[in-house]
Amino acid sequence: MTNIDTALLEIAKKFFHLTTLEEQNCSDDFREVAVWNMAEALKVACEAGKTPSENVGGWKDPTL
Repeated sequence: MTNIDTALLEIAKKFFHLTTLEEQNCSDDFREVAVWNMAEALKVACEAGKTPSENVGGWKDPTL
């Protein structure tokens, strides 16, 4: 898993309560998401891409 994959999965866990970003081939592949949650997750992802990290995996949650 690359650093970006790790970061995206951690963001998905935090904001959308997902356990994986892999295709499940069932209804779990589809979620209803509030637009404000999506906007916040996108902001965190953008900030994570700009922020050097000291965390393992190359990602540090900028909201912490």
